[in-house]
Amino acid sequence: MVTDLEMIKAIMVKECYSTFTNRRKRTTGLAGPFADGIIMVKDDRWKRMRSTLSPYFTSGRLKEIFPIAVTHADRFIKNMQKKDEQPVKVKEYV
Repeated sequence: MVTDLEMIKAIMVKECYSTFTNRRKRTTGLAGPFADGIIMVKDDRWKRMRSTLSPYFTSGRLKEIFPIAVTHADRFIKNMQKKDEQPVKVKEYV
């Protein structure tokens, strides 16, 4: 686990294209729309998809989303607390 902020920046931003392509090993392929997902594609196709998606995840945009995520997380926690520690199917609540 990496906790140094400068190292995280180097890994996720600076060296992402050159050093960390194709780092996920997959044993089986996915079908349908998931087969073309960013976690499945490789090489130049991955680079192209990442450069297309990256502008949507700027710090400013993530800051806009944060209050919405907090609201829904709080609602989820309240719903789970109502269940009195009985087993639940989380998929139904997510």
